Amino acid sequence: MGDDEDAIHLVLKGAAPTRVISKDPLVVAFGAQDTEFAAPRTSGCGPLGRVLDRALGLPSAAGANAFAMEVTVAIRPYA
Repeated sequence: MGDDEDAIHLVLKGAAPTRVISKDPLVVAFGAQDTEFAAPRTSGCGPLGRVLDRALGLPSAAGANAFAMEVTVAIRPYA
C-alpha cells in the first residue's frame, strides 16, 4: 500500500508491560501498537489496484486502522 511519497507511517506505542523472559542472556517481550495511522491507496498493482482498494477499504483515514505486534528481544553482551 502507498508508495515512497504516500507511505504508511506507524508510531508504535507500548501496549503491554515489558516481561523479562530470561536474565542470561537477557530476553524481554513487550507489545506495541498504533491505532492512529492512515492507510493510503495501493500502488504498483496495475489493473488490480482499484479492486484491491475496494476490497481492503483503501484509502482509510487516520484512526480507522489498527496495527499491533508482540516483540521479543534478546540482548547478548560481547566481551
